[in-house]
Amino acid sequence: AAPSVSTQYPVYLTDEPIMASFGGGPGNSKDWIGIYPDGVVSDGSIASTRWKYVDDTQAGNVAFLDGQVNLPGLSSAGDWKIYFKKNDGYENMAESSLTVLDAGSPLVRTGRNHIPGAAFDVAFFSSSNARDWIGIYKEGQVPAPGVNSTIWNYTNGTQTGTVTIVEGSVRFASGLPEGNWVAHLLENDGYTS
Repeated sequence: AAPSVSTQYPVYLTDEPIMASFGGGPGNSKDWIGIYPDGVVSDGSIASTRWKYVDDTQAGNVAFLDGQVNLPGLSSAGDWKIYFKKNDGYENMAESSLTVLDAGSPLVRTGRNHIPGAAFDVAFFSSSNARDWIGIYKEGQVPAPGVNSTIWNYTNGTQTGTVTIVEGSVRFASGLPEGNWVAHLLENDGYTS
C-alpha cells in the first residue's frame, strides 16, 4: 500500500490531543509524523510544531509499517498539515490536512464510517440554546428552509428541545442508508450551521 497519514478527526479544538494514523511505511524506526502550519515548508528549515516517531515516542526505538501516534494538541487555531516523513529526514511520504478551532467554538463530529442502518453518535461542543439541533444531511445539501434533513434531534437527544446542553453526544438509533452524509450543529431552531 502507498504511504498514508490521517488524523482521527478533520477538525480539533485548541489544545485537544490529536491521534494520527499512518500506514504503508518503509519500516524504519526513525520514520516520523510531524505537524506544521499550512503553508510552511516542511524541509527542516523550520521545526515541526508537534512530532513523534512511529513508535509513539521521541526516541524512535521500534519500527512500524503502520500504526497510530498520539500528539499533544495545538495551541493556535488555523489550518495545519500533518506529514509522514522518512527515516529521521524530511522526505514527505504522505500528508493530509486538519483544522484547529479556538476553544469554545461550536463543533460537531462523528466517526468517519458507519454501518448502514446502524445506530451512531454525534458529539457536539459549545452549543448555546435549548433549541440548537443536529441535522444529518446528504453530502452536498446545504441546511436551509425547505431543505429537510434526513434525520435530526435537538442536543438533548429528543425532538423536544427543552434544556440547554453545552457539550455532549446525541444518539441516532435509526441509522442512515449507505452514502455520504454530513452532520450539522444548527443554531436555535434555525439553519445557521
